[in-house]
Amino acid sequence: MIACYTDRLSVFPGERFALHASSPQPDCEVEIARVGQGREVVFRASLTVGDHPTPAHADSDGCAWPVALEIEVGADWRSGYYDILLTGGDGASAHHFVCVKAATSGPRARMVLVLTTNTLHAYNYWGGASAYAHVESLMSRTATLPEAMAGAIGRLSTQRPFPPLLLAPPTDMPRLVNLTKRGFEQRPWGGADPAWSRAHGQSPYDGSAGFLNKWEHAFAAWAEAFDASIGDMANMSAGLASVPDGDNALVEMQQFQADITAYQTDQRVRMTLDAMQQLARYLSGVPGRKNLIWFSGSFPIALDPDDSLQNPFEGMRNYSDDIRETSELLSAARVAVYPVDARGLMTPLTVDASSTSSTNLMSAVYGVQAFVPDMMAADWPCAVINTG
Repeated sequence: MIACYTDRLSVFPGERFALHASSPQPDCEVEIARVGQGREVVFRASLTVGDHPTPAHADSDGCAWPVALEIEVGADWRSGYYDILLTGGDGASAHHFVCVKAATSGPRARMVLVLTTNTLHAYNYWGGASAYAHVESLMSRTATLPEAMAGAIGRLSTQRPFPPLLLAPPTDMPRLVNLTKRGFEQRPWGGADPAWSRAHGQSPYDGSAGFLNKWEHAFAAWAEAFDASIGDMANMSAGLASVPDGDNALVEMQQFQADITAYQTDQRVRMTLDAMQQLARYLSGVPGRKNLIWFSGSFPIALDPDDSLQNPFEGMRNYSDDIRETSELLSAARVAVYPVDARGLMTPLTVDASSTSSTNLMSAVYGVQAFVPDMMAADWPCAVINTG
């Protein structure tokens, strides 16, 4: 079986790395290409490769194959993921990779993609075992799943190839995270498609890490296409972050953090309001007036512009319409909402369910009443219930 690995995974332009290989066909070709939005070939060579066995305990001790070729990273190799394709005279092929980091003296990148190489090594079962199971015995059906998992090892060698479907699966390999809608309480299968897995000998661990034709690859392609469309191609870096210098780095980081906060707030508000709307629909079938005690440290009504950011209005939000819609559903279902600040009385840093301004606004517009308990009083839950 043709296979290969490198002595290192991360290199700078001008540095060298060694390719170790084994092939039943001695005459081979190697091609190295940067993979992102497209495939950019930067190196081709012919080489002679010996046929070397995989030694016992290769999973923990490595293969110790001789060096088949030493390669110097070109000064013009852009930062990114570089696929190493080794092809034998019979057409059989194997993949490995290196990550080229941005030169320290070159232009700084606008973003960085850090590959999960530690996770990839943990799932690597070439030679038998990974950090999770003795996968070869599981796939050969010589061990049950509990027995295979008991064969997991704690020391893993980086000097060995990766299984083909873990490192370089075909483009049609089904993903565990996909757009197929599952039924209620239906659990996803480890390989997403049992028929495809059986036909290709896929292990339950092959979809858990890796770049090529997986989510990181899709993200890199999207990000590069997006930046190209605005006239500034991103320098996708792997392994070593390359960021703008000085004040620009701080400005971009502050904007990025603000964008993340706004997104997380959006998700939080949507999940909370969706839950309340479902409660309203469910409780509408229950006769009489109902009280809903809502424990919340805070709940945003709006996010104001931030003048300290590069784009002050990027994170601006107003949830008034969504809250009003939820309030109308609760009112129609005759549900009274009592927000309870479980932290007790404290000075609010933002608009929250216990603040005076938030209480007045929510009471006047949405028909809810906030309650700030005395956490030292044993009967404070009863006070909320009696209020209703």
